[in-house]
Amino acid sequence: MPTETEWMFAAAGGTKTNNYIYSGGDDVSSVSNCNTTASHPVGSKYPNELGIHDMSGNVSEWCWDIYGGYPRP
Repeated sequence: MPTETEWMFAAAGGTKTNNYIYSGGDDVSSVSNCNTTASHPVGSKYPNELGIHDMSGNVSEWCWDIYGGYPRP
């Protein structure tokens, strides 16, 4: 799993960022599975600037971060 910082860098489009609101664009419906109870096939929405699909929506963004102050189970 990526750290939170790595995930944020990838979701923002890395060094190729266009400063979109969502990962891959400003139109949430073109880059994310949101406001619906139906699922979509992986990669069916537009990718971000790095060519990564599905960075917005669908499931929670899971990250591993050794530096985070997260409670242990």
